[in-house]
This record gives sequence, C-alpha cells and structure tokens, in this order.
Amino acid sequence: MMKLRIRPQEISIGMEVGVLDMLTVIVPAHVDPHGINYVSELIMSRCRTEEIEYSAVGWDRFWKYFRRTWINIFPVDVWNVYGMDLGVVSRTNNPLERINRELNAAIAAPHPSIPAFVSTIDTLSRRYVQRLGDISNRRAVAPAHEEIELPVVVDL
Repeated sequence: MMKLRIRPQEISIGMEVGVLDMLTVIVPAHVDPHGINYVSELIMSRCRTEEIEYSAVGWDRFWKYFRRTWINIFPVDVWNVYGMDLGVVSRTNNPLERINRELNAAIAAPHPSIPAFVSTIDTLSRRYVQRLGDISNRRAVAPAHEEIELPVVVDL
C-alpha cells in the first residue's frame, strides 16, 4: 500500500478489524462492488473523522489491484469465509507458515546437507500423518485454538 502512496495512517485505518477484513465475511456476491464501495466509504469517513488527508489516487490504484488480484485471479469463494464453519477456516493466509516454523525449529544448521534436510522433512511428515491418524481415530484430541476474530457482518 505504501508503494501506491497511501499514507501509513490510512493503512492503519484499513487494517483495523471491520474495515478491509469486512470483505472476507460478507455474502460473496456482494464483495464487488457493494463491499468494496462500503469499505472505501468507511476508510474515507474515518480519515475525515481523524483529520487525515485521504489518498484518492492511491486508493483507486489499490482497488484496481484488489479487483485484478483478489477478484479475477483468486475468486472470492477462495478467500471469503461467509457461511463457513469457523472450525475449518485456516488460521493464516499462508498455509506454509506452520511448516516453515517447524522446519526452522527442527533444523539447527543454517545450510543442512541434502540427506539431513530430506530426513528432517521425512520425520516431520511422518509425525504429522501420525497425528492426523490419531485425531481421526480418537486416540488424540486436536489442539484447541483461540477463537477467530472476524468483523461483524453488515447488510449491504
């Protein structure tokens, strides 16, 4: 957003709960244009309230990027959680983050040999498959997670 010349204060407003993330919880068919218009108006309104100059050109560029990427390339039904059981919703926008953390914890050397790397991946994979099997066969309980904080859905 900063590359689009949107000020940090405006970005902070957009990142508050109930602003940009609102697009993830409304009816998918309403995301474009109703949801985008709602969020855009909300950001403008908060900028006025906080006496922050609204970067109209920057936000226009952002919404063009958003439509090109998050409407056309990655359709709304891929990332919108409207009507989903929150227990099955991924807790991160990057599913590789967890495996990356586990790999970093398991591999002590910054540049392990190929056999050591493959062995570590094999061990982690086996452990993960075992854990899934234990949970599905009721030999173990899935770890508890904090409740996902989503914005309250508005009628558009």
